[in-house]
Amino acid sequence: MFHNLEKQVHAAFRDRLRAQFGVDTDFALEQPRQASFGEIAVPIAFQLAKSLKQAPKKIAADLVDAVGEIPGVSAMEVAGNGYINIRFDRGAYAAALLTGKY
Repeated sequence: MFHNLEKQVHAAFRDRLRAQFGVDTDFALEQPRQASFGEIAVPIAFQLAKSLKQAPKKIAADLVDAVGEIPGVSAMEVAGNGYINIRFDRGAYAAALLTGKY
């Protein structure tokens, strides 16, 4: 289940990067330093800052707006200087685990 959501998040950001910024680059998802930050952190804005000549925080905010809703994700927020923290919909996550949906 976690892996499937992780793949959905990665694909959503990859597709937006291509469409909005014309960027096709590899990037990793990370585990946030604290569990209270969410389940996944997306640090791609730092990687793009130099080539796009924009602040990572602005890139992150633009990406969050552009990506929009992702099934299974309850919230995306820009944190610090440009991390994007992802929070899963825990109710949907638990239901999917119980029903074997994923």
